[in-house]
Amino acid sequence: MNDVATLPLRTARLLLPAWRDDFAADLAAMTGDPRVARHPGQRPWTRARAAERHRRALDHWSRHGFGWRAVLDAADAAFLGVVSLGWLDDALPGVDDPALEIGWWTVADAWGRGTAPEAAGAVLAEAFTRIRIALVVARCAPANTASERVMRKLAMTRHRAVPGTLVYLARPQSPHFPPPAAR
Repeated sequence: MNDVATLPLRTARLLLPAWRDDFAADLAAMTGDPRVARHPGQRPWTRARAAERHRRALDHWSRHGFGWRAVLDAADAAFLGVVSLGWLDDALPGVDDPALEIGWWTVADAWGRGTAPEAAGAVLAEAFTRIRIALVVARCAPANTASERVMRKLAMTRHRAVPGTLVYLARPQSPHFPPPAAR
């Protein structure tokens, strides 16, 4: 795997290292919190489910050179959440391959502090520059107004309706991201 891929991304307040084995307990604690899994269709994860997703995240990094990144407070390295980046694994009407899907999940103590948009913005920039993808998709349940707010802060554009799901798209031509350099 490319060493550049595993270098942590940095923002003004956050450190975003590639997903590693030592984040397993943090993932289990975050995903087991009912406050974090409060939206329709979600429920707290069992420790077994968290362990399986952790294993899959590690495997994704080894196969693709990108994937989940932990969200850490730059001041004290406290675990604040995860930003995921992976291949869109199911067809969405009007979305052509290849496309990546981005998602975020933060611990309840990080809510309302701008953590998710700051972290997701850094990962989007990585998708467009280092990974050189032309389309990133984000989606959430309509009741998840916090995630939709993050999508809007990232200047993502609303895609056509998918029953029961909000879908937003980001392209490198968006005002927040420069187009990828010529190859």
